[in-house]
Amino acid sequence: MTDWADKLAAEHRESTLPVSAFFLIATSEGVARMASKLAALQDWGVTIGQVEFIAAVANEVWRRHTPADRVEVRISSLWFAVGDPHWPEGRRPGALTIRNIPGKGFEVELEVPGVVASRAPHFLGDGTDGFFCGFLPPALNRPL
Repeated sequence: MTDWADKLAAEHRESTLPVSAFFLIATSEGVARMASKLAALQDWGVTIGQVEFIAAVANEVWRRHTPADRVEVRISSLWFAVGDPHWPEGRRPGALTIRNIPGKGFEVELEVPGVVASRAPHFLGDGTDGFFCGFLPPALNRPL
């Protein structure tokens, strides 16, 4: 990374501002692995019901589409309990997007407060065994 990106990432690790975390679903078993990593966010306000809903949506995408299909599904009803006084009840909004990656599978992008991504046990990984996070804002990770 560049100096400015390293500095930004360091700031976002301890911030309630959103960062993007990614998971690649390359096999049907990947849905279950992704769901288990999302379940690690329960201490931060993500409910099992939300995890089950996301897993059901991901399973449906996997069942009905191939990575060659143009797919983008967004779930924007996630809230993270971070004690942020600027948001209702100290909760910060988050979102999850599932999109195709031709020839690879389906990318899951979770917009999550940086402090949650950095502190949630068993959440981070290489993108297939846990969520990969460079601690950069979602807009910096979007294709042009």
